[in-house]
Amino acid sequence: MEPVSIIVAALVAGAAAAFKDTAAQAIKDAYAGFKALVQRKYGHVSVDALERKPDSEAKQLSVREDLTEAGAGADQELLDRAKALLDAVKAHDRAAAAQLNINLDEVGAAYFKLKDAAAP
Repeated sequence: MEPVSIIVAALVAGAAAAFKDTAAQAIKDAYAGFKALVQRKYGHVSVDALERKPDSEAKQLSVREDLTEAGAGADQELLDRAKALLDAVKAHDRAAAAQLNINLDEVGAAYFKLKDAAAP
């Protein structure tokens, strides 16, 4: 799994979980911080459409393409924050990710594999 896939998985799972009426504050906070980071660093990448339809493959592909072109896959801070958001979803609303076919354990393992590969 490439880095941008982890970032998109975090956006999708975070959006799906954060906008539920019953969403845990930890998810809402993690998603808001992650989205703010994406907007600050990659302002031309819009996640608004993805928020409205996190299950849309077309919207996921569009965000993935924009982030890839922007070089977001090499952004360790963004990857670390993606992992933190995914951890919040995992702790408070695994079902939101599962409904979107996001395997949180698989994404987490991919994150650590990338982290290990980047270590000196």
